[in-house]
Amino acid sequence: MREYFKKRYEFRCAKCNKVQWAKPSMSMTEFGRNSGHGRCTYCDTFLHLEIEGDLCGETMVSIIWEDFLKTIKIERPTQSSSIKKKVNK
Repeated sequence: MREYFKKRYEFRCAKCNKVQWAKPSMSMTEFGRNSGHGRCTYCDTFLHLEIEGDLCGETMVSIIWEDFLKTIKIERPTQSSSIKKKVNK
């Protein structure tokens, strides 16, 4: 695990491409997981954030949250699917 993290990392929003800065998440600094999240201050898109190069890079990469969930095979439940599960129980 990386011993030293920068105070903040530059990244570009995956949707509007505006340059922003983010601090490393507690998941990164305390547990060594290259995973964080936040909201774009310009377009309000919810983003997944990772430090390039498996915590060794100088910048972060952003991925739109819904696109990130697709890469890890998790889909958000829709309201109708939640209701169906409750009815079937």
